[in-house]
Amino acid sequence: MAPRPCNYCGQPFEPAKASRRFCSKRCSNLGQPRGQAVKQFTDGTTHYGRNAERIKADRRDRYAGDADYRQRVLARAAARRAFPDPQPCEVCGDPDTDRHHDDYSKPLAIRWLCRQHHISGHVEQYGTWGEGLRRS
Repeated sequence: MAPRPCNYCGQPFEPAKASRRFCSKRCSNLGQPRGQAVKQFTDGTTHYGRNAERIKADRRDRYAGDADYRQRVLARAAARRAFPDPQPCEVCGDPDTDRHHDDYSKPLAIRWLCRQHHISGHVEQYGTWGEGLRRS
């Protein structure tokens, strides 16, 4: 494979795979820290950048046609505005928490739960985390 410049330091390197963008683990960590990675295509765009209009149209259609979805979106937005600063988990006191709605018809009735207790609560209620939350 032909040498290419590292996306962080600019030094030329020979990548082991065509998808490698950094010359070392250090440059990879400094150039794109974990948790902030966004897959980019060779032309510099992202999936959302290429498909933004379709994604926005799909969301608008779902918002307009699905009353339950609209209620969830509005409840989450109201809770974010009303409670911008997170509180500790109600169960264990962990400071890193999520807002949880037991009932979306009461948008300001939220509970603060850490990720572990939030997921376990949904698993108890719906039997799973993820697919079980989608009601069709």
